[in-house]
Amino acid sequence: MEFKSGYVAVVGRPNAGKSTLLNKLVKFNISIISDKPQTTRDIINFIYTDDDAQIIFMDTPGYQIARNKLGDYMDKAMRSALEDADMILYIIDGSVPFKAGEKELMDIVTSANKDVVIAINKIDKKESHIDEIIAEINSRNLKSITVPISAGNDENLDKLLDEIKNILKPGPMYYDGEYLTDKPMKFIVSEIIRQKCLLYLSEEIPHGINIEILKYEELEDSVNIDAIIYCERDSHKGIVIGKDASMIKKIRLAAKKDIKAMLDTEVNLKLNVKVAKNWRKNEDKVKFFGYK
Repeated sequence: MEFKSGYVAVVGRPNAGKSTLLNKLVKFNISIISDKPQTTRDIINFIYTDDDAQIIFMDTPGYQIARNKLGDYMDKAMRSALEDADMILYIIDGSVPFKAGEKELMDIVTSANKDVVIAINKIDKKESHIDEIIAEINSRNLKSITVPISAGNDENLDKLLDEIKNILKPGPMYYDGEYLTDKPMKFIVSEIIRQKCLLYLSEEIPHGINIEILKYEELEDSVNIDAIIYCERDSHKGIVIGKDASMIKKIRLAAKKDIKAMLDTEVNLKLNVKVAKNWRKNEDKVKFFGYK
């Protein structure tokens, strides 16, 4: 049997479970998980390798209507991934009704005119809209195979991989078999810090958070990390810091715990908070933070 490989664009609406699924497939938490929209902001490649194939899953931002320059970038990133990929993995939340935003995304996937595997996720949930989703799929000229899964419970994930492999063509191994992503460790660390901000901060504040790693220094028995948490308003800065620095300490300790577990070494983490006023609406600032 010939070795297969290829790039798979992974698309879905916010909270469809893309990042949860991909973390499970590569058995490592590369992408952060949150119930807040815009958790995934950039293309993150997950590299799955076994004896039969190497699959580069291109995790894309959850599809929604762009409301600022960051949203414009996220939409372009998703569409670019669809164009570049060999095939598409389209993840739909089967526990919620099929609404207008999902129809728009399905139209975009259909117009890409590529082979598609549709994973209807969260089949473990009590509420199910699978019949409604399948009816929508059947009403379109979509070259697709549908697999019901539960990423949370690891249900049908092997079948999902088999269906993807069946579509992929023979090809080379693009990365060493030990690689799980092409993102540097600094990126993963910054995402862990941002995840804690998403977890502990409320209302609109988490959406305007961005992380910059100033220093990532690996020593023999420890790692030193200095990072800046950017927020969009002066009033937000006070909330991120918290009374008597209680919130920034909470974020730091939670991030430090996860980074230490990931790196299996002591971690010295320093966090500062700065304001980048309305950066998501400013194209130059969006590019400055690496979204280009």
